[in-house]
Amino acid sequence: MANLRVVGFSNPYEFLEAVKGNDDSFMNFPLGALMDSMDEQQIRVRNITEDSRTLVGVYDGDALVLALVKVVGDFAWVLGCPGDSEPVGPNAKTAISLLVSFLPSIIDPKLFDNLFGPESLVDAFIDAWVSGMTARGLRIEALPTFFRSKASFATLATLPLPSLVLSKYRIELASPDNVEILAHLYTGFSGSGPNAASIGEARVKMDMSIQLREIWVCREQGEIAGYIATGRTTFRTVAIRNLYVSPRHRRKGVAEAMTVAVMRYFLGAQPLGFGGAPDGPPTKGIKEEICLNVAEEHVQRLYKRCGFLLGEGSRDPTTGKKGWFASAFRGVRFLDELE
Repeated sequence: MANLRVVGFSNPYEFLEAVKGNDDSFMNFPLGALMDSMDEQQIRVRNITEDSRTLVGVYDGDALVLALVKVVGDFAWVLGCPGDSEPVGPNAKTAISLLVSFLPSIIDPKLFDNLFGPESLVDAFIDAWVSGMTARGLRIEALPTFFRSKASFATLATLPLPSLVLSKYRIELASPDNVEILAHLYTGFSGSGPNAASIGEARVKMDMSIQLREIWVCREQGEIAGYIATGRTTFRTVAIRNLYVSPRHRRKGVAEAMTVAVMRYFLGAQPLGFGGAPDGPPTKGIKEEICLNVAEEHVQRLYKRCGFLLGEGSRDPTTGKKGWFASAFRGVRFLDELE
């Protein structure tokens, strides 16, 4: 990697054009975060402006090595690298050093707080950032890792056959009159993580997700038993953002049914095998990969049954691409400036 260079983008469309050739599950977090922020409805609801995004790429010649994306209001800065090309050893150190040196030239360093991405790169960036900012006369400390997880994907080729459990439930897009119950379910979901939402924040989030047609509900005897939220939609991929089942409806196959239903719908599987789907294909088109991020071992087992490539050594049966990568969410804290 003798020709490494850093490029900052002020225009999101130019950044998208530069990196869209690397649109796959490994880049779903940075690309998906960016493309979400370019949706007209999100721009309006989130008050996104031209200054709301920070977009940086590290290139080896013309080949993308790393991408760093931040959209104001998102939970973290996102670091990504294409496919199986994660830089390691001296190459990773050089690429990270270039990013750390470049970033303070386009933002106030104190705006950098949390980072999500491949675990080894996140750790390397946090260490380099703390060292770099200390050298600039700022007092800063690295925070413990908030959580570690696996980022994985599934394709049409990895989908299981439709099951009787799937046909047992009605799974449909949520409607505006579902906001209140979904908000309460979302507080249950977020309460177990580092970013617990208030009921007011949950209402806003659920209302926007419903308007964007990104949240599905599963009904059992007419009652909403749980929901599954999608997003980070790119040209080739879409992500399952989160899933939550009401405690009194658990251990009935609801989570598995919702997961497989959404997977089959977005991947264009036929027959769908469940009732409640909209007529016609997804608004933003059928996707080649559906992505997710998962931490708990028992939840990993659920998603593995649904077709996600979460096994040790799992690879895409069509392309041979590895099925998951270790991800991490870490942060830093700036203290008082040195005297």
